[in-house]
Amino acid sequence: MAPEYHFDYHTAHPNRFAKGMGDSPTVMVMDEDVAKIFSTPEAVNKALRALIEAMPAKGKPRATLQEKRSLSAGNYARKPVYENPSEHPLSNHA
Repeated sequence: MAPEYHFDYHTAHPNRFAKGMGDSPTVMVMDEDVAKIFSTPEAVNKALRALIEAMPAKGKPRATLQEKRSLSAGNYARKPVYENPSEHPLSNHA
């Protein structure tokens, strides 16, 4: 790479692709193992929105000692464990 470049901006042309980039989506690269489960943008967005819903809201008070004791005593709904990732409800596999 040269240490310095001199461009003649008088001969430059507008970017022909800029018009289509108005509200373009953000592009991210997924690891291969993740891409096998979430192979469409819709599947990725659905999983991320579910994760966002599960996150505590900013400024939300933390669990009280009584709530923590209740949870540690097993007073919570158990969620199913999926042995096969394709059985997971957020998976897009049939």
